[in-house]
Amino acid sequence: MKKINLSIMLLISFLTLCSSNPIFAIKNEDYHELLNFEQKLEISRPSSAISVESDTYYITGTCNPNEPLLINNEPIENTQSGIWGINVNLSSGENKFTFKQDDMEKIVTIFKDVPVSTTKSINKPSEKSLCTPPFPTKNIVTTEQTLKLSCYAPKDSSVTAFLDENEFELDPENSFPSEGEEYIKFICEANFEDEKYQTDYYNAGTVKYIISKNDEQTEIYSDGCIIFSENEELSTQYIEVSKARASIFAKPDINSPSFTSIKQGCVLETDQNYVNDDWFKLKDNLGYILKSSVCPASPESDTNNIISDIQFITENREEKLILSGTCKPMFAPIYSPKKLTVRLYYTTGIQTNDVDVSNSKLIESININQQAAQADIEFNLNNENSLLGYNIEYEENHTVIKLKSLPKISKNLKGINVMLNAGHGGFDIGAPGLLGKVSGPSEKDFNLAYTLALKEKLEALGANITLTRKDDINISLNNIAILTEEQQPDIFLSIHGDSVDDNINPNKISGFTLYYGNQISKQLAQTINEKISENIKNSLEENKNSDEDNKKEKDESTQIIPSRGAKYNEYYVTKSTITPSVLFEIGMLTNPSDARALTSQDYIDDWAENLASTINQYFTAQNN
Repeated sequence: MKKINLSIMLLISFLTLCSSNPIFAIKNEDYHELLNFEQKLEISRPSSAISVESDTYYITGTCNPNEPLLINNEPIENTQSGIWGINVNLSSGENKFTFKQDDMEKIVTIFKDVPVSTTKSINKPSEKSLCTPPFPTKNIVTTEQTLKLSCYAPKDSSVTAFLDENEFELDPENSFPSEGEEYIKFICEANFEDEKYQTDYYNAGTVKYIISKNDEQTEIYSDGCIIFSENEELSTQYIEVSKARASIFAKPDINSPSFTSIKQGCVLETDQNYVNDDWFKLKDNLGYILKSSVCPASPESDTNNIISDIQFITENREEKLILSGTCKPMFAPIYSPKKLTVRLYYTTGIQTNDVDVSNSKLIESININQQAAQADIEFNLNNENSLLGYNIEYEENHTVIKLKSLPKISKNLKGINVMLNAGHGGFDIGAPGLLGKVSGPSEKDFNLAYTLALKEKLEALGANITLTRKDDINISLNNIAILTEEQQPDIFLSIHGDSVDDNINPNKISGFTLYYGNQISKQLAQTINEKISENIKNSLEENKNSDEDNKKEKDESTQIIPSRGAKYNEYYVTKSTITPSVLFEIGMLTNPSDARALTSQDYIDDWAENLASTINQYFTAQNN
């Protein structure tokens, strides 16, 4: 990544947010069709001849479930779903395995203990390379105040771009697209001649694209902002967070601990003696931030936040402490069930601890510890366990610390706002899994099908549902975060499918997993895991105790995916603290047993009903 030193800069990353009438919308009753696959003999693993050092290898694929499947003329069991897997023994040298079904034949070649160079000519991946995302991630504005806008969209669409009250029509780059090409590139050269753009610093904000097809529209927003500057080298002493949220890391390594997640607009001062292509080091050793999360701030920027006024107000389920200051400070919260402490860096001027919280339903008292260059604000919470979540926000130069109470429900989930995120989408297929490597669904399809099924069950219980996507489009993590910040739902669930690398035996790793990123979300993740695990146990007991006449039929129809637990992980979508946010890995798409279950219509419906019931029980328990 190049350093940020260009005269006019554009930091931009595109995504689609679901509009009310999205392109290629899928009806709820059609979600089962997303998981259809061609039931014929195909090998998904390995995708080509390979060389290994292990004594065994697990081969997977698809087949016709109504015809016998043979390996070296021996039958393979458990193929009734059209998905199979078999562990084969390997001897040194070349191993050939012939699979036959009907008039089809597939040969798998596996070399054991053979140098890679010997098999290099045949050890080529057969999968097509993944397409790059359809929307470019960066661009540069020229010194002549022009900007080349571009966007990929369906070829029979029209595309309009909006930036800083300007409107531009985009035209297809190629008037004669290739036959069968679904997405084509739309371009235009946008001119910005107004005097306001001819300055040392002008932040024009984000670009919005509207893709229109028939009577439907899809909106696409840039992640970052467009900055016009006549300076040949725009200083990066002060930087501004351009993402909805950005992590501060202890080391210049995304795998190192992050101790806070700050918000868009926050201004930070960098250590000018530190040089790195990908990271900024913050002044006073406050941590490191990725350059891709920020843009240069205005030359007049400052990080010294002087508080002039402090107010506490309550509005319905929200309670806010509003601090009027001179800038948007960096912050770091620490939460426990009885206390929330928010540290505001480079913040001074708080004169009193006398904040009246007598009308609060969440807070017993507020203590403020003003130090030389920072302020610690302690919220002592009441013992009623009625806090749903908290958030730190900016309203101009006001820092708002918001606490949100649990929703009160009288019947089922009526009035509960749920946001569902189907992971990946569009050109981002996620994990191909077992079926995506042949003629079946990839992770993005599983994610959407399970999300639509869950939506249907939750709505039947009275919940209000927001989908981050309801069709096969690509949505950036940043704009999912923006949507979460804007709507602040009562619960956020991100649906994904899991997988393992090709060098791992997929038959040995099975199960669903819940992930949470903070203490606010931990209880929800654990509740979902416990309730669904309990239902699985009951289902197994029911099958075990069934009479012999029905046992065989139940064994074949009962599909079980075990639990791998509720675990902590700082995924981008689980960083929200205003609402419990959980990422649900529905199962291992690379495991034949999990794949059989996940493609079953009965399983997807049972899963959705089970999870919807669990969410209902979660909120009911919180209200008692």
